[in-house]
Amino acid sequence: MRWQEVGEVLSREKQLAILADIVKKNPGAEIYRGVKVQLMSGGKLGQELLFSDNIVAIQRGGNLEILGVMEVKAGFKGHAEGTAQIFEWLEGCLEEGIHLVIPQGTKTIAPNGVEAVAKRGAFVYSPGSSGSGQVKMLFSADRHLLVADGVSHVGIDSGLHVAPNVTPHSLGVSSADIDWLVGQVLMGLSL
Repeated sequence: MRWQEVGEVLSREKQLAILADIVKKNPGAEIYRGVKVQLMSGGKLGQELLFSDNIVAIQRGGNLEILGVMEVKAGFKGHAEGTAQIFEWLEGCLEEGIHLVIPQGTKTIAPNGVEAVAKRGAFVYSPGSSGSGQVKMLFSADRHLLVADGVSHVGIDSGLHVAPNVTPHSLGVSSADIDWLVGQVLMGLSL
């Protein structure tokens, strides 16, 4: 167990609150866990990588509409690291032809917290294309950065500005508290 996993556990209620807000305008939206991405490399799709900590999405008309992307950063430099990661993904990785993959066994979480298994599928990012099998709003979806209290912040002059809205959310505990909690868990393990 690492501090990142503790941060993800602590973020569950915040993520459900974000989902509840999104569902007001998009009934049927759910949190998808474990979504993968296949990036383009030399004109070909590469191996599957974890896309984000979670996404909020809805499947409509055979397409996957991304309504929110969540990143959890529980360390002291969480805000800076999360902002840099969002910038790097948007500016360097999201290009036409990549695939967002919902692997076998991917879990969804409904607004009431109930988990279910999602239908497996792959969706291609092809802005302006019509038809099914597309991932929509991949670039423009709001990003939600869930960070520990008291973390470093990226200044206005950081240069890491992105087109979509990035909203920071507090985990409600400091990174020092998360470090202490992980230490307590590790000391309780018999090796």
